[in-house]
Amino acid sequence: MREGRARLEQFYGGETFPFGRGCANFVLAYFGDYRKPLVEEMRRRGILVADRNSDPGCAGCVRITVGTRPQTDRLLRELSEALQAIGFKPQPRMSLAGEVRR
Repeated sequence: MREGRARLEQFYGGETFPFGRGCANFVLAYFGDYRKPLVEEMRRRGILVADRNSDPGCAGCVRITVGTRPQTDRLLRELSEALQAIGFKPQPRMSLAGEVRR
């Protein structure tokens, strides 16, 4: 689980968009206006990710759970293709204080 989470965090870092580091079996990342299309595209590909938009402080965020090494391999491949398919462009996220966070 730690290895999978680290790989997903590394992917997010390479894509240069905001995500939360943690100790859980998932990573929460900010996709902004692309949140809904991403959730739909991943579902179409047979991978369920959690739209956390309605949770306090999580507007525009998606929770992606990590699994086994083969599952993470597939997740990263499909996620990369899904982001390309929806034309994803990283968006800055405003913090509660109003500054832009990455």
